[in-house]
Amino acid sequence: MRRIDDAGTATVGSLGCRPSMARHEGVADWKDGLQLAVEPAFSAPVAFDDRMVAAVERGCIEAGVTYRRMHAGTWHDAGILAAHVPTAMILVPSRGGVTHAPGEATADEDLVNGARVLLRATRHAARTVGLAANRSIRQASRPS
Repeated sequence: MRRIDDAGTATVGSLGCRPSMARHEGVADWKDGLQLAVEPAFSAPVAFDDRMVAAVERGCIEAGVTYRRMHAGTWHDAGILAAHVPTAMILVPSRGGVTHAPGEATADEDLVNGARVLLRATRHAARTVGLAANRSIRQASRPS
């Protein structure tokens, strides 16, 4: 389920669109000497830093790569990092749309284009976001 806002996620959840989760939620079982339990996992939607998103878009334009903004909707490390440092993501197409699965495959050309965008976006972000990002990283790395 891919949603950018909590309200949409709550609405879909309230419609009972999680049958496989509901069927197993809270069920504990033993496997290989370990007790397993299924618990719901939720990560609130994250808005990435506008400056970082702009850096990625500029990287795409400079690299001559067609792009579109989209909501990844997956539980990436980037979503966790976004609470602490300016963050954005570059997604490359997977054959047949299969991702996060053994059958995932990406054309070499798309991988190279993703790397070209990353290089250009990083250069742009270093010039436009760099100082603020360095301050955020230093603050996040201080012990509480």
